[in-house]
Amino acid sequence: MMRPLRWFVLLCVVGLSSACSLNEAQRQKLLQQSPPWYAEAGIVVNVKTEPTLNAWKGLANSVSLLILQARDQHSLNALIASEKAARALFSGAALPPQILAIDRFTALPGQQATLHVNRVENARYVAVIAGYYPVPGAQQAAVVAVPVEIKRGWLGWKVSIETLRFSTLWGERALVKLEGATNLLPTSSDRQEHGQ
Repeated sequence: MMRPLRWFVLLCVVGLSSACSLNEAQRQKLLQQSPPWYAEAGIVVNVKTEPTLNAWKGLANSVSLLILQARDQHSLNALIASEKAARALFSGAALPPQILAIDRFTALPGQQATLHVNRVENARYVAVIAGYYPVPGAQQAAVVAVPVEIKRGWLGWKVSIETLRFSTLWGERALVKLEGATNLLPTSSDRQEHGQ
């Protein structure tokens, strides 16, 4: 009598654990169906700059910081990889249709500031680009994902979009440090291999 009961309990545990797991395809589908929530101050960026920020002939200079929001990562990567598109953004040109929002800030040498940016609807990825002389590239930018939490509820899976918080340290010629998020931009060696 005890042996069939053990098998029944084992089958129930296996069945419940497989029902509670989420494969990658299901996860992606849930993310696509998640609500496109707007969030006031849904992006918080701590900006710190070195005293030698954007130095030219020994003189430090301010830089413009652009914070871009997009639904997909590829749009941001492609924009940063294009010198012409990057120049256009810093010149105040109209936004490409795949970019949902842009916010502009000025960073001064030796400054520390916290930027609170409203996250627009459908924004899943955020890029921060610094306008170093002569033109910004991948070393002067970062692309990060908006954090999403998927939890099992009583009636199925629940998706919640969280506040994106990360810190940047900008040096003389480039982004020196990114904390609190993973930079999703391809490295320069990846760019050469893929012909970008």
